[in-house]
Amino acid sequence: MQTKNMKSVFLSVALVALLAFPEVALAASGLGGVTDFLKELARAVFLEWGYYIALLGLGIVIWAGYAGHMEWKNVFKVGVLVVVFFAIPEFVNGLRSSASMGF
Repeated sequence: MQTKNMKSVFLSVALVALLAFPEVALAASGLGGVTDFLKELARAVFLEWGYYIALLGLGIVIWAGYAGHMEWKNVFKVGVLVVVFFAIPEFVNGLRSSASMGF
């Protein structure tokens, strides 16, 4: 009975996600394949949502440090990792454009 409930919860969450994000649903429909789906997902996470995800994450971590739930050393580490993680696509695009121009 527990497995049946888990399956129904998973299917419900998947359906809501597909309805909430039609571009993901279109990519997952098989029209573009798995590679196109992953490209669209990466583009959405890094380029469209990344700025807001990073700001929200940094805000939560800074609040946790201010409230005493985290040491400031760890707050700094997480902050640097978030900035680096979301800056990687810009860095790669810069390298790609430099390589195409021949330095």
